[in-house]
Amino acid sequence: MWETILIQVLPEARVVKFQDSDRALCALEKKAPDLFITDLMHPGISGFDLLKRLAIMKVNYPIIVASGNLGLARAGARRAAGPDLKVSFWDKPFPPVSMQDHVKALVG
Repeated sequence: MWETILIQVLPEARVVKFQDSDRALCALEKKAPDLFITDLMHPGISGFDLLKRLAIMKVNYPIIVASGNLGLARAGARRAAGPDLKVSFWDKPFPPVSMQDHVKALVG
């Protein structure tokens, strides 16, 4: 679903999906994206640890964190990301229009 909406909002976008966070980190070390979207729960290292690694890498692109339990996860994600990462949040499920507006505001 994310891919379809992203391409509608940014027709020139190239959407890349990763099987796990380790592969994502490998790719992110080679080429910075315009936008990075992640969940907190996925194979490999946790979403919190992924944010910590991105903070260590001092990335400068916007990051959207999605979670079905964002109320509890938001504080932990903010701590993991530190003060320098540009992190915003989506509480799942999210309406497609809300997602489009959010993406446009970040990179549009």
